[in-house]
Amino acid sequence: MERFERTKRLIGSDKLAELKDSKVLIVGVGGVGSYAAEAIARAGIGKIAIMDGDVIELSNINRQLIALEEDIG
Repeated sequence: MERFERTKRLIGSDKLAELKDSKVLIVGVGGVGSYAAEAIARAGIGKIAIMDGDVIELSNINRQLIALEEDIG
C-alpha cells in the first residue's frame, strides 16, 4: 500500500498532488507548532520550513516535540 493511499481515497489524486507540490512555513515549534509540523508532514506536504528562535531549556523542552535533552542550551 502506498504511504498516502488513504489520503488519496479521501481527497483524490489531484488534491494529493497539490499537497505534494505545496510549501509551508511554520514559525514557532513550541506547544502547538511542533504538533502542527508533524501533522503537516504526515499529510504529504512537499516542502516544510521551520523557524523558531527559542532556546531549548529544561523549562520548555516538554512543549517541543522534536527536542531531546541533549538539545538543551
